[in-house]
Amino acid sequence: MASPSAASRRPRPAVDPEDMLLLRAAEWTAWARRNARLVIGVTVIALALLGGLLYYRIMQGQRAEKAATEFAAVQATGASGNVALAQRDLERFISRHGATTEASEARIALAQLHMNRGEPQRAIPVLQPLARDIGRTLGPQGAMLMGAAQAEAGDRAAAIATYLRVADASAPGFLRDEALRNAAMLREQAGEYREAAELYGRLVQNSEAGSFERTFYEMRLAEAEGRARGR
Repeated sequence: MASPSAASRRPRPAVDPEDMLLLRAAEWTAWARRNARLVIGVTVIALALLGGLLYYRIMQGQRAEKAATEFAAVQATGASGNVALAQRDLERFISRHGATTEASEARIALAQLHMNRGEPQRAIPVLQPLARDIGRTLGPQGAMLMGAAQAEAGDRAAAIATYLRVADASAPGFLRDEALRNAAMLREQAGEYREAAELYGRLVQNSEAGSFERTFYEMRLAEAEGRARGR
């Protein structure tokens, strides 16, 4: 005769998966009936959130389409050669579509217009929203142009700081090296040869061995180091 413990260890018959599914469904139905108000409330909230999200995406798409259409008209004004009208249209466009990619393009175009007219100090505030957020679309390009405007306006220290921010925030490539190169040249112009040598050293490390760029940066590095020792 089997012991009670042995009998208790006998395998139980497996539950059919379909029966288990029906059992769970019945349990859920019973729970939903007992908590009908809660279920209805959660459903209403979920539908409201979904509707709000869909509405936001539709409106966002419409705004982007409208901005692209209006920016094409603004570009046509700029191509006409009427600088005063182009400036007015760009400023108006930026005020109306400030959060769009087209507005970032308009900021760069307006800043270039100011710089072409010999007014770099007016270009700086136009570009600051882009330079503050280098990670946004056209942020690095805006920051590079702002560095050029700052240098042209005579604020060498601010220009160097801007270029170094771009270099530190950019992935390896042309933009990072251009920012380092511009900062290094400004350091040399200020007589800061030791700091310039440090930047040229970074450029040497970034360039490929045996390339023209590596040779050029090594030459500038040696020259900056020599001037730093001779001070």
